[in-house]
Amino acid sequence: MGLLDRLERALETLIEGRAAGARIHPLEIARRMAAEMQAQKRLSVRSTFVPNTYRALLAPADRGALGPVAEAVQEELREFLQEQVDARDYALTGPLAVDIGEDAALSAGEMRIEATFAVEPTPEARPVPARKTRPVTPPAVDAIPQGARAVLRGVSGFAKGVTVWLQVDTARLGRSPECEVHLPDPQVSKVHAVLVWTGDGYRLDDADSRNGVRLNGAPVVGSAALRSGDRIEAGASIFAYHVCA
Repeated sequence: MGLLDRLERALETLIEGRAAGARIHPLEIARRMAAEMQAQKRLSVRSTFVPNTYRALLAPADRGALGPVAEAVQEELREFLQEQVDARDYALTGPLAVDIGEDAALSAGEMRIEATFAVEPTPEARPVPARKTRPVTPPAVDAIPQGARAVLRGVSGFAKGVTVWLQVDTARLGRSPECEVHLPDPQVSKVHAVLVWTGDGYRLDDADSRNGVRLNGAPVVGSAALRSGDRIEAGASIFAYHVCA
């Protein structure tokens, strides 16, 4: 699955029925931001720099239509651009940031993209530390519930902001409220996947789900062992998995 394909799936779930009247699809914003990234590349002795701050300006009516999901869309766009940076080994001069604003001078259906550098690169410029993976910061020791073996932290989609401590031998992940890891994502099956304790760690099993489950971007065929820092994707939602020390 390409980066735009993954983004499209995530955005479709986010905006379905929630952005009525919007004349600009967030996927088009993503394409325009990616094009602006390419257009503003700067070469230095050590790296190829790209802008780190991106802003999409829309007509007030179009920006207003995104209101209920604007923050989630911005986060998905930021993740998409970070994936572009990682895949092409680009460098940044500051943290990556994305914003969707409005401009009263624009008509409905029009859009303007602004991309800027935190610091204008020079031939000798050094990049900020690159994020080649999305590491999960281990929780503080005193925050780990007694008996917890691992934790799932939602990073996008319907999982965003959700934390699930894994203490049982078998934890079901799915749309059903009876699942230990409940994920109300319409692209997720009632029981989508199962996390099974093997004695050495958890294993991820695909429970014959309709749309499949992915681990670090790759489809899970049958089952796969989990390692700390892995990313589990179900539907348009992603959990980060971390082993409790």
